[in-house]
Amino acid sequence: MLVSSDHLNISQRIIQEYELDAMVEYHPALAMAELCLLTKELKNKQAWKDNREMANLIIIHPHTFAGADEMCRAVRKHLPEVNIIELKNGKLALTTPHEHALDVLEEPPIIVSDTIDANELNMLLDIPISREDEQ
Repeated sequence: MLVSSDHLNISQRIIQEYELDAMVEYHPALAMAELCLLTKELKNKQAWKDNREMANLIIIHPHTFAGADEMCRAVRKHLPEVNIIELKNGKLALTTPHEHALDVLEEPPIIVSDTIDANELNMLLDIPISREDEQ
């Protein structure tokens, strides 16, 4: 659970209300490190089982953290099996990958290139030019 020290009482209430077995971290980098360790531990413990426990990342007031969005993107990229849950309107809600994606969308670059002939292409690809091609 990622929570600022200002909202520690909220995290304790959520842990009790939902009967969670949670670790509380106050910095996104530490939360990510603990999440990686927990995920690895769960995979090792359940290597031969059909049903797997899932790790969850609960973020209390994510707007209070610098780097929380970057951490969520990193979790989705490197730990896609982890659910990211945020406190919204007093309730825990599962976030979808697309909620944060809209913030990072940019226009794709437009690439304009001049036409090149076979000799230029061969030179760029470092292919020797045969005598017949030169004529």
